Amino acid sequence: NQAICMLERREKPTPDMFGELLQNASTMGDLRNCPSNCGEKIRIRRVLMNSPQIITIGLVWDSDHSDLAEDVIHSLGTCLKLGDLFFRVTDDRAKHSELYLVGMICYYGKHYSTFFFQTKIRKWMYFDDAHVKEIGPKWKDVVTKCIKGHYQPLLLLYADPRGTPVSTQDLPPQVDLQQYSRTCYDSEDSGKQ
Repeated sequence: NQAICMLERREKPTPDMFGELLQNASTMGDLRNCPSNCGEKIRIRRVLMNSPQIITIGLVWDSDHSDLAEDVIHSLGTCLKLGDLFFRVTDDRAKHSELYLVGMICYYGKHYSTFFFQTKIRKWMYFDDAHVKEIGPKWKDVVTKCIKGHYQPLLLLYADPRGTPVSTQDLPPQVDLQQYSRTCYDSEDSGKQ
């Protein structure tokens, strides 16, 4: 409801509106008793205390075929300012950090599809069970495919373009998953009899 009211207040969604929308949606209905015991309810205010290089945002739908999917897709911001997502940001780097949409997982008809921005060729790619296709260089190409396919966004992945890649040199040369599984399931606290 709050998202719809915000959309109605403005004619066209803007990237700034998306950050505000996310901040409001993340605290909607999240009320606590006033710590001074005055009897009032207060809204939780979230504070960011570090500077993440990746942020994931999960969207929850009340239906498998929501009428709002198209509106939500049109309102998605491709750039997020961390300062817009939180009531307060304490880390100086994070205050001015901008993360860009690099991936999106969608749902339609018991089927999941994924869109990722491939940085080497500078194009959005589409992945599903049977296909990998180039969509195009612009976000609007993804929006068009999502609307035609009636996709509902479920998970948005934003990354800092100046982020540090994970080093594979720090990983063990080989991981024995079977040994890990046995250790995990045979531990005293695993519940296995």
